[in-house]
Amino acid sequence: MKDETIVKYIEGELGEEEKRRVMEWIFSTQENQERYNLLKAKHTASGFNIPVLDTEQAYLRVKEAGRNKKLRQVLIRVTSVAAILALGLLIFNVLNSRGSGSALPGIAETELVEEITPKGVSREIELPDGTQVVLNVDSQLRYSRSFTDSIREVFLSGEAYFEVQRDTTRPFIVHAGEMNVKVLGTSFNVRSYSEDTDVRTTLVEGVVEVGSAYAAPVKLEPLQAAMLNREEKHLKIKKVSREEAVSWKEGKLIFMETPLEEVLEDLERKYDVNFKVQSEALYEYLYTGTFDNLTIEEVLKVLQISSPIDYKKEENKITLY
Repeated sequence: MKDETIVKYIEGELGEEEKRRVMEWIFSTQENQERYNLLKAKHTASGFNIPVLDTEQAYLRVKEAGRNKKLRQVLIRVTSVAAILALGLLIFNVLNSRGSGSALPGIAETELVEEITPKGVSREIELPDGTQVVLNVDSQLRYSRSFTDSIREVFLSGEAYFEVQRDTTRPFIVHAGEMNVKVLGTSFNVRSYSEDTDVRTTLVEGVVEVGSAYAAPVKLEPLQAAMLNREEKHLKIKKVSREEAVSWKEGKLIFMETPLEEVLEDLERKYDVNFKVQSEALYEYLYTGTFDNLTIEEVLKVLQISSPIDYKKEENKITLY
């Protein structure tokens, strides 16, 4: 079978009949499985690490060390997961900076609702006005039990996706650390984790107005992201893809030339694990690629193939060296 056909299968570009033929070919012989595993490893790691490493040699090292069987199982599982994914019109919204105190300005504590998600767990929430929220891992959302004022305000730390119920008489405002996002009815994403350098709002549909104490209010167009640098107090607007905007709601983590330190922070939140890096040289690597609904064990295998990284895992503690 041609490599081009196998790659199209990996990327999910084949029809059902073609996919069936490729799967039959893969599992027909041990040699075919090994060839497929190598192509999958190359494809997963091809753009994932800067500088790019020799993934074929990395694969052979793993195989020679007696771990090729486990690696084959991981890569096959990655493909089976990727093959059934369906892209949805969802939105990515991440908010940070946990507020101090239990009450919000002008809201009695007895009227306050506080929703909290631990690491590794996300959940859906419906606000009093019908607005739908997906609260991502390691996040906190606070709001009034009943939106009776002239504005609808929520305070969010961590990450959340909003589909706001339209109400032209009452704007909806998200307070996310240094950034405030004002909308009437739309879908958007805000990210404001305390560890992040930037607070970010990404608009998917509708209109939002982004403001802060450091920059004049700016209206975003769909698939634009506003990034407020906490240190430089500078607001930057850039174009994004729909996939970037919705990735976490679909179980994905997407990185674009991202330092290892930031990659590990996202992995810790998603999988509720703790990383320890023994080699400072690993921090010099930038990562570009997608973890597509992988388990933490599969993520570690991809890092091992694409980088000069080895690891030791003991329960939820992972050491990289």
